[in-house]
Parts: sequence; structure tokens; C-alpha cells
Amino acid sequence: MSGHLAGIDYHRRLLADEVRTNAFREAIAASVGPDDVVVDIGAGTGILSLFAARAGARKVYAVESTAVAHLARRIVADNGLDGTITVLHGDARTVTLPEPATVLVSECLGNFLMSDGMIGTLESCRRLLAPGARIIPTAVDLLLAPGSVGPLMGQLSAWTDPLYGFRFDACTGSAENDIYQAHVPPACLATPGVRVARWELTHPLPGGPWAAQWTLPEDKLIDGAVGWFVAHLAPDHTLDTGPGVTTHWGQTLFPLPQTQVDAGDRMRFELDVKLGHDDLAAYHWSGSFSAPDGPPCLEFERGQDLRFTPWNAVDRSV
Repeated sequence: MSGHLAGIDYHRRLLADEVRTNAFREAIAASVGPDDVVVDIGAGTGILSLFAARAGARKVYAVESTAVAHLARRIVADNGLDGTITVLHGDARTVTLPEPATVLVSECLGNFLMSDGMIGTLESCRRLLAPGARIIPTAVDLLLAPGSVGPLMGQLSAWTDPLYGFRFDACTGSAENDIYQAHVPPACLATPGVRVARWELTHPLPGGPWAAQWTLPEDKLIDGAVGWFVAHLAPDHTLDTGPGVTTHWGQTLFPLPQTQVDAGDRMRFELDVKLGHDDLAAYHWSGSFSAPDGPPCLEFERGQDLRFTPWNAVDRSV
């Protein structure tokens, strides 16, 4: 969910995510010193700016495009830090600072990184930085793993039974071409996650498709791919949102045709991401299952672009 038009309860949930908030608090404490000028992009209620001031920053600019900036200004004053923190209510793509920043911090990270629609905004913020400026996070890794996650995607079966006496099972195919958020137990994964992309903040998102291949170690029913991110906040400070870690992000699920695999079978997966209006992502995924050292025996292709023409999706035995 993007926080751009969200109410205050969205910000409460962010603050209540202790894994997220403490990871940024510790990284800022380790990175910010008394000579630093910090710019906080997408500041929200200002928590990262408050952390930067507490770490001893000489000056902090909290940039927030939505009306929550008015609350952030009150919060800063209530904590006696309005001499250090200046809240700028404006678009980070066009805002100017009185001086270059030596540290940029931003928690504009959405589900599987991209649902906050901030990739292009952060790319534009390089102009605000002094040479050699530090960035928190420096980079974000995107990881994928196959898994048995069907029970976590209850939306797929919601269309199979009649509703109010009418059939809606035509919607099942549409549901199979969408993505879902869940908290995935580690035991659901068939393999460890593999990194398929790395995004460096203030740079463009790497081009796709992003590909992964796995040799499956045991007999298992595979019905989804699981995606998450690991943010590299500072040396020795990371934020892992993978299975088994409870954050407000959870993990992102990509439905696959139910396939019973045997130990040693192979799986190929490709994920293509298109950033559209407001940098919001649309996903298209494809791949195959095959026996050891054999050609593909099942190919699949699905995507959010096929949600309302699901008959164009592919689940094909070969």
C-alpha cells in the first residue's frame, strides 16, 4: 500500500513495525555525526528525522509531499527539535535545500520494494546531495524462492463456490494472474531465496526480466513463488523482510500452477516489472518445471496485464 494518500493509521502501523523502525534507528545512529546535514525523503511523521537529530546531525531536512507534513512539524516542535529539523512540505522531485545533504535517508520501501511508487522520486534526489554523501539504505536486494503457499492465497478459491446463487468461477483465472501479500512460514519454502535484482537508491531500477533457477531438493507441491527484499542500510546493518520475519510488508506471492515435484527436478522463473503511472509496478511472470537433465515438462506464463483476459495466460504441458 502506498502511503501517499493514507490516513494516520497507516503511519501508526509503520511506527508499530519494530523490526523496520529499530533497523533504521540503529543504522542512522551508526552513520550520522555532528557535521552531517541529513535529508529525509518521504518523512511521514518524521521518525527518521528525529533519529537523525538524536544521532547528532547538525541539520535535518524532512521532506514530505502529503499533508502529514503539518503533523510532522508539530511532532518535531513537541520534542524540542525544531531548531535542528526543518519540515519541508513539498515534492521531493522539485524541492530545493539551502545546502547539500551529506546523508540521505528514506524508508520509501513498498511490498517487494515497489508498491510505494518512489523509485523515480529517489532517483531525482541525487541533485540534493554533496559529493560522497551516504545513503540509507545504500541498496535493496530482491529475492525469490518457490514454495507451497496455496493456503496463504485464499483469494484464489474465493470464486469457486456460487455467490448469491450465481456462478463466478470465471474470475478464478483472473485471481491466478494477480499477486498477494502474506506472512510466509519458512517451512513453506522449497529452497532458500536467491537474489534476482539489486536496486541502488537514487539510481534507476535494474532492467528485467529478472531470472532465477532452482534444483528442488525434496518432493514438494509447488504452487507459488515468494518474493521479499533485504535492505542494506549501513555497514553491518540490514533489514531482512523474508519469511519468518514479521514486518508490515510481509512477503509477495506469485501464483503458479500446482505442480508436484520430485527431488532433483528443476524450476525456472522469470519476473518482468513495468513501472507505470506514479512508478507503481505491474508484474508479469513465466517459467517452467523440468525433470533432472530433461527438457521442460510444464511451462507457465501469468501476469497482472492478463487479469481481465486470463484465457491468454499459459499453463502448458510440453
